[in-house]
Amino acid sequence: MGAVPALVPLLKDKEVALRVEAAKAFAKIGPSASAAVAALRADDTNYAGRFYGEALGKLGAAAVPALIALLKDGDRSILATVVRALGQIGPPAKAAVPALVRTLTVEKNDNIRLVTGVALQVLAEAGPEAAVAVPDLLAVLKDESAADSHVLIAQALGGMGAAAKEAVPALIGMMTRGKGRFDAAHATQALSRIGAVAVPSLVTPLKDGRTLAAIAIQRIVPKPVK
Repeated sequence: MGAVPALVPLLKDKEVALRVEAAKAFAKIGPSASAAVAALRADDTNYAGRFYGEALGKLGAAAVPALIALLKDGDRSILATVVRALGQIGPPAKAAVPALVRTLTVEKNDNIRLVTGVALQVLAEAGPEAAVAVPDLLAVLKDESAADSHVLIAQALGGMGAAAKEAVPALIGMMTRGKGRFDAAHATQALSRIGAVAVPSLVTPLKDGRTLAAIAIQRIVPKPVK
């Protein structure tokens, strides 16, 4: 788009207001403004930086490397904005999963952890393409020191469906040995969303009288038509 070259210099203007307006303009232009990615990567003020992150989210897949870099920089003032931008881009941002998982496990702010969990769920719903994220998510699910992240991880794995079959044993462990009903319920929901590939592994806890295993299987196996 012809306006892009003229707007890029404004991202480096000494006036914060002009930088913000330029970022808003790029957000409206969208993916066709991919040439602005490098210029949108950073700003020396937290206020403008938030608008830069939002604009990057509108630029789509071309902005993913810049957003991952911002995520790794750890500037907490724009962290939530960067995470939301990655979630907004969706499945094309799947390369950000390792950085998002790390953010989820080390971040203490509940709001940032929540938006990170939501972003992971959005990326997880790429289906089979999201399978590349399973090892990172599974590592957190097996880490007892990261127990406060397990529910969000389980939700993300469930969103992948059958692509997350590798996580079935760990989710069954969470369901049967969880530290509370809340964790167990989310593990059960994730197993039911993973689907038929989880059924063989659910047979043993079912035989042991585990009610949640029966619930998961009932959600997976269709009821007979009368």
